[in-house]
Amino acid sequence: MQLAGFQATSAEEMSEVAADADPKAQWDALPPDLAFSATVHSAKWINAKGKDKILVTALVANANGGLPAGEKLWLEPGRPDYAQFVQHVCDGMEPPVNGSLTALAGKPFDLTVSLNGKWRNFTIAASTASEA
Repeated sequence: MQLAGFQATSAEEMSEVAADADPKAQWDALPPDLAFSATVHSAKWINAKGKDKILVTALVANANGGLPAGEKLWLEPGRPDYAQFVQHVCDGMEPPVNGSLTALAGKPFDLTVSLNGKWRNFTIAASTASEA
């Protein structure tokens, strides 16, 4: 996969990403405007730039057997991607701020990346992957 763009991440946020990131993934590599079947690798509440957000690391399997693609989703209450995450990954139940999100690991969902200048934006939908 070609790099589709880069997400600028502050130094304070990088320590949060490093703690949860799968080192064997290609980060920010998904091309835009295509839906991919993703899985929650990890999710937790953080306070970044004075706002409570959910940091989700999501993985997309590589169909050719190579490294998975990884995306870091910074989901802030009140934003559309946060509402989509609550609806499609949290089964419609909004998680309490600072509550544990470990039960979400392994949950499937569909992820579409769009580019807005240098920023990567996300659309989260219910998983369409078939259960085989």
